Amino acid sequence: VSKLEEPAIMKLKTITEITRDIFTVVAEQHFSAFINLFKAAKVKIAIMSNKQEREAEKLLQAQIKVECVVYSQDSLYSNKLSKAKSNSPKPSANGSIQEMSYHLQAYYKIVSNRLADQIPMVIRCYILNEFADKLRIEMLQLIQD
Repeated sequence: VSKLEEPAIMKLKTITEITRDIFTVVAEQHFSAFINLFKAAKVKIAIMSNKQEREAEKLLQAQIKVECVVYSQDSLYSNKLSKAKSNSPKPSANGSIQEMSYHLQAYYKIVSNRLADQIPMVIRCYILNEFADKLRIEMLQLIQD
């Protein structure tokens, strides 16, 4: 599970960079006649994107750390364990190793599903939604000043 942290952080950084670039292009389109306003907007965009990226990265790291603790609801775990057992070939001579393999497969499936939901939600919340909202407020304040 901990090996998934680096790809998640890399995806976060990529999306942050794309978002920052798009906001900079939009600012340039709207403020190109006002050089000082455009420069101030670029600074605000850089500061806000870095702050949101750091917050999202902390949350992703915490989420992956939490997933390293083995936990799942009994009904969900039982369901995934049954599927893991039914999808594999006949038991081998060493049944306890095979049984442990079923448990690991079931738990990994649960964790991967949770992370597949959580990572995009964190990125969307912090980098797309909150960044846009906070930047809008900062830009209105900048224009009013």
